[in-house]
Amino acid sequence: MTPRVKAIFADNYYVDRYLEDLLSCRISFAYYIPADIAYLSFYCTEYIEQIREIEIEYKGSTVFVGNVDIQHQKRTTDGYVLSITARSLEGKMLDSEAAPKTYYYPTTSVIYDNHIRYFGVEGVDVPSANTVSQLSIDSSTSEWEVICNFFSLSHQKIPYIAGDRILRLREIASEVKGHISNSDPSDDVIHYKSVDIKKKTADLISNVYIINGDTGELSSTIVDSYLESMGFYSARYKEYDPEDIPAMSNHYSKLIKKQKSEAFTYTFEMDDGYNINLGDALDFDEPEHPLTIKLIVIKKEFSFGKDGIRWSIVCTPQEYCY
Repeated sequence: MTPRVKAIFADNYYVDRYLEDLLSCRISFAYYIPADIAYLSFYCTEYIEQIREIEIEYKGSTVFVGNVDIQHQKRTTDGYVLSITARSLEGKMLDSEAAPKTYYYPTTSVIYDNHIRYFGVEGVDVPSANTVSQLSIDSSTSEWEVICNFFSLSHQKIPYIAGDRILRLREIASEVKGHISNSDPSDDVIHYKSVDIKKKTADLISNVYIINGDTGELSSTIVDSYLESMGFYSARYKEYDPEDIPAMSNHYSKLIKKQKSEAFTYTFEMDDGYNINLGDALDFDEPEHPLTIKLIVIKKEFSFGKDGIRWSIVCTPQEYCY
């Protein structure tokens, strides 16, 4: 099934105009990276005016909404080839700085009104949570950092904007959604064309030592027991004001997990990954592996071109996610 692309023009004149003659489309989604990104190319018989946003539809659903960062048109003897690079709505929030201020007991609606609704987001769908007593915004803080900091404090989760323009929260699944294997021929098993297993340990940090900036003494140590047991050692020494130490200890604990999620990956190429979502848990079981591995989907990529539809799903072991 060919994706459909709707263009929203800068002057709002052609609000519902669909771009025809799609040559290629690639969309990359990631759990920990704020903005999804799309690359598209079209054949056009005429010059296309400035496009502000695009919506990509596939199988009856909107899978991508984003702002156009690059619009490039090349004139040929037969017409134009239009190339577009777009980021999802989080992209403009990353580019825009928030006004420095301090909130006391801010609500979700206050954050939405002051930092979210201006960027094409039509609502927030999050569960109730604990109150945030204080949220400080320093100079040079992006609007997206404000949003992430708020939901990290209130819900301990990462926000994202879905294809319906609603802000929601990412979540690592606790229940296994499916079983991925080529040795099991069952129809309810997820089959794949290839799997690329990567282990990149060169940049991993195993130990972080937090120093009290007032006394110069060691305040806390973060040690990754798995890397330690494997014989990997790479240390960092960080000095902070005493009141910042708890938050920074939590930050580095997450950072070490995030680095491992990028260093130990399983990349599956498959014909159809439409129903596999970021955060899904999948059991990977093949005869050459002594144990079934529980994997979490942290990235996926959709491609359309002359060879048809292709999907790439990147997973990491569950223990490396947060």
